[in-house]
Amino acid sequence: MEVIYRSTRSNSEPVTASQAILKGLSDDGGLFVPDHIPTLDKSLKELAGMTYQQVAYEVMKLFLTDFTEEELKKLIGVVENSFREEWAKKESGLQIRLEKAEKQYEKAIDASDFFRVMSFFLEAPNGVQAMSRDLPGLVETSLNFATLHMEPEEEVKAGFSLRSSSSTAKQALKEKLCNMIAESEGEYEANGEYPSWEYKENSELREQVVRTYKEVLGKEPKVLSIHAGLECGILSQKIEGLDCVSFGPNIDDIHTTKEKLSISSTQRIWELLKKLMQMDA
Repeated sequence: MEVIYRSTRSNSEPVTASQAILKGLSDDGGLFVPDHIPTLDKSLKELAGMTYQQVAYEVMKLFLTDFTEEELKKLIGVVENSFREEWAKKESGLQIRLEKAEKQYEKAIDASDFFRVMSFFLEAPNGVQAMSRDLPGLVETSLNFATLHMEPEEEVKAGFSLRSSSSTAKQALKEKLCNMIAESEGEYEANGEYPSWEYKENSELREQVVRTYKEVLGKEPKVLSIHAGLECGILSQKIEGLDCVSFGPNIDDIHTTKEKLSISSTQRIWELLKKLMQMDA
């Protein structure tokens, strides 16, 4: 049976697989999805004994019904080579496996929900959204698609992490994401938010720390702004007009299993902190 494709946004004129690929998006801006999910005529045991190319062909031939066998096999080869070249250095140990689940589920997610979820993820924002207007080269606002898992009740749950040095920009991004979730008939909740720590062009505390650093350590410090959620944002939100800086010892491979703290750097920072505390007193 031929599989045809329709837009996720309307019941516009259906197109074939090759037409959908050439157009990319429907004229109304929607994504093309198949009108039905064809039945795979191979068992998991049979697929497990096939090569990656053979499995890809058995699946793709059911969806790309206006392609010949020769065209499909050539396309699979191109895609596989591209995949290997792209990830060879970044993920040398990356593998794609097909395994039988220990527990048998009657249904993971139905076809209509699957395409609704996939349409959302394909259109959802991800990565850098805006650069700082005050500091060239500094990311102001970003988000990342952090987690994805299935619940026993057949719910798909995803987590996004939003960051911004501008409270208004972060709120605007949050509202945009929430609206997209609502349009996809999903539900959302926000938690664990870091308040924004906005850049101060004039900071007396920063100037004092720079002077003290040079006095104690005998060299110029590197004053940087970074795109991260720091505790300074929480303190600034609680204490109006608070002037903040953040500094610390050298740490390599932070937030990984290879994280290392420099003991000598910790000693230097301790001496700096003691001097600053004495000045404050």
